[in-house]
Amino acid sequence: MFPVSSPRILAGLGILGVSLGAFGLAVTTAVADPNRTVASVKPLAGLTLDAGSKHAVGYFEAADGGCNLTLLVADAVNDVNPVVHSAPARIATAISAGRTVRVDTVDGPSIELACAADASSLEARVVQRLAYAPAAK
Repeated sequence: MFPVSSPRILAGLGILGVSLGAFGLAVTTAVADPNRTVASVKPLAGLTLDAGSKHAVGYFEAADGGCNLTLLVADAVNDVNPVVHSAPARIATAISAGRTVRVDTVDGPSIELACAADASSLEARVVQRLAYAPAAK
């Protein structure tokens, strides 16, 4: 994971900020704590998370009693993978108030996004998925 002050993260957040700023939206950003991997954001605030080999940035709007989420997911750029080899995927979905959705990655971690009961905030966290096999009888 990158430290919050990483030039790559700051550049990515700058691009997101310019994109949001072009629409006249106030731009603030929440970065998940690498030890807790949880971020809570208010509407139109930027969000960034690292989940295994993937990096995600996005925001949500409170509308129709829920959270309308826009999330871009791409290969993470780091010392092992210094160049992005694929285009990001854009995910746009509505999350009902009080509900949770997950975005799975191929290498294990998932991004869990929970819309508050009053759609006033969105909590995002990285969760580890583990395969489960019941004990043989």
